[in-house]
Amino acid sequence: MHLKKPKSLILQQQRQQQENDQTTPTLHRSLKRKTKVASYKVETIDNSDEEDYNGNSDDDDENTPLCNNNNNKRIRTMLTNKDFNSSRCFQPMTRRPATLTPSSINKKFRVPLSDQSANHSLMDASRRTLGIRRRHGARLRPLYDHTAEDAFVLWDPEIDGEQEEEQQQQQRQPSSTTDDDDQQQLQKVVLSGKSLADMLGLKKEQSKKGHVVVDPVLAKILRPHQVEGVRFLYKCTTGKVDPNAFGCIMADEMGLGKTLQCISLVWTLLRQSDELGKPTIQKAIITCPSSLVRNWANEIVKWLGETRVRPLTIDNSGSKEKITAVKRWAAAQGQLVNPVLIISYETLRAYTKYMKNCPIGLLLCDEGHRLKNGGILGTPNEFRRNYENPIQRGRDSDASDAARKLSDQKVQEFWTIVSKFTIRRTNDILTKYLPRKYEHVVFCNLSPLQRKLYDAITLLKKLCNHPDLLDLPAQLEGSEAVLPPGYGGKKGPVLSTLSGKFAVLDRMLAKIKKETSDKIVLISNYTQTLDLFEQFCGQKQYGVLRLDGTMNITKRQKLVDRFNDPAAPEFVFLLSSKAGGCGLNLIGANRLVLFDPDWNPAADQQALARVWRDGQKKDCFIYRFIGAGTIEEKIFQRQSHKQSLSNCVVDEATDTERHFSVESMRQLFQLNTSSECETHDTFKCKRCIQGRQFKPADTMQYGDSSTWDHFDKDLLKLPDPILKEEAGRGIVSYVFQYVSSIM
Repeated sequence: MHLKKPKSLILQQQRQQQENDQTTPTLHRSLKRKTKVASYKVETIDNSDEEDYNGNSDDDDENTPLCNNNNNKRIRTMLTNKDFNSSRCFQPMTRRPATLTPSSINKKFRVPLSDQSANHSLMDASRRTLGIRRRHGARLRPLYDHTAEDAFVLWDPEIDGEQEEEQQQQQRQPSSTTDDDDQQQLQKVVLSGKSLADMLGLKKEQSKKGHVVVDPVLAKILRPHQVEGVRFLYKCTTGKVDPNAFGCIMADEMGLGKTLQCISLVWTLLRQSDELGKPTIQKAIITCPSSLVRNWANEIVKWLGETRVRPLTIDNSGSKEKITAVKRWAAAQGQLVNPVLIISYETLRAYTKYMKNCPIGLLLCDEGHRLKNGGILGTPNEFRRNYENPIQRGRDSDASDAARKLSDQKVQEFWTIVSKFTIRRTNDILTKYLPRKYEHVVFCNLSPLQRKLYDAITLLKKLCNHPDLLDLPAQLEGSEAVLPPGYGGKKGPVLSTLSGKFAVLDRMLAKIKKETSDKIVLISNYTQTLDLFEQFCGQKQYGVLRLDGTMNITKRQKLVDRFNDPAAPEFVFLLSSKAGGCGLNLIGANRLVLFDPDWNPAADQQALARVWRDGQKKDCFIYRFIGAGTIEEKIFQRQSHKQSLSNCVVDEATDTERHFSVESMRQLFQLNTSSECETHDTFKCKRCIQGRQFKPADTMQYGDSSTWDHFDKDLLKLPDPILKEEAGRGIVSYVFQYVSSIM
């Protein structure tokens, strides 16, 4: 069906076309293409002049009125109401917008933007616009919002930046006069006007200062002391404490989260600096004992996830693939896939030749006591002469007043030098976050057989553990006279009755297994002792796992994960202090026995810290077994003396009591059976009368066992029900007890 176009409409369109041609003669020449606008608009129609296509007049049908431009005209058609209302009856027509005028064409070009109401500028460098080259650094913004509620800001340009500028101005020497040449050069610069780079906007902009904010993923899990530690590390490593020094020492005790603090530092330096969009470093090396390489990688994944940083781990040298990986890492530039290299000390020394031309932004040394090199304190010999020897002589209980005074002076001098770059916190901080810890030093008498053999041989430390560690009777002539009938030695079963410490351990394991759901870690310095433990646990049918130096890194971590699983059936974890005493997290257990002491107190402290760590949910019980009156007690006294020295130097605790003399500690091989506890006798404890404590400790210093609670052989007041069972059995002669928080 078609409609004839009304004649009046045709005439009206012709008149409008003529008017447009007269007013805008150049319009059609400028427009190469006419725009057709589909419209269904119906203009006013004079019905008297026209009839529809079949000759019917408008008066024949008045069914559908249509009002247009407020003119009440009626159009009669042959259509139904449905077709008329759907607008099918109207044909598209071509018309030009009435608002198109010459002023529209002559308007200045304007970039089309989403928000036309705002006052935008073409030269606004912060917005990417058509035809404008984006300036370098125009979109540089801080990675994280420093105004957020829980934001951890390491560096604030408004506060820290002004302080640094003031310090720099104070260090500068301002000149009172200016040379004529400088003045002339300055005039040339001013008169030269803008350069071409300035006019084109290509001149390199000065770097913009911005806030350095720790990743919120890390910031929300850092504890207050860890926040303080990360801020200290950042300021020291970036030279903000001393512009000529870029480094520091974190001397926190075990369990305070040094690993997490260091990971926060590395991640921040890799991503940010005080200049927006620019990292502080490109590469970082973490060097540590080989047993901790995999642990460091796991910790990075634990805190940052698997996608943010993918560290390259090299646990031992010799493989061609690892050498190739290190070479590739050293040569890599730009956006690195593996910006962090985790490598053992020994391998780092071997691979130094492959990395000598590689710029390293940060070197992080775990277990830093392995580093012994000359520095601000002089060479090792100079340090020993100027600090170590005078301080040690002054800490002797028999030292003269002059030696003690000189010792205190040297401590003060030493601390003045290193305090700016050393942070030290004790694990007393953990009492706020972890369950209570009970640590005991358990002095055990020798068995009759051990006592008879002790005076005859020099393998004293092994004998203190168990006679089966010796090859008897072949290794000791005449020992047949004191050996029990039927003694089978290493070929027979392990008899706990032949060793005082083993007898105590036997009863403890049986009671723990029967009455509690606790797990226990047994640590020794000797793999032979671990062999006895393993054989003994097999005899008792205890589930056991063992970690020593013969196991590779991958298997070690699998063992740790299995033991920490509460559903695992293993009850005992055997650990070599040399292989696994550092860095392992054994929170699956809440009891630990250190069966023999080490000459180095730091080694024992590392071993003792395996269970009382972040993530522990149960009260912990730590036991250090010492053979009473034997060489082990002398070793413990030496440890206490060294710990006192450490407290004096590192913690400035110059008021720590001097209990031990070098002369008394030299009597290593003399068996003392006249005293229940020789160590307690040297304390001259004012809280004890005839060895029995009548007044509990008010405050306890972890490094000074004289401030701990002391329990004689009655053991009736011990809070640990497991150890209390040893009362009256004649083996445990004395116990020192440290409690992390006094009730």
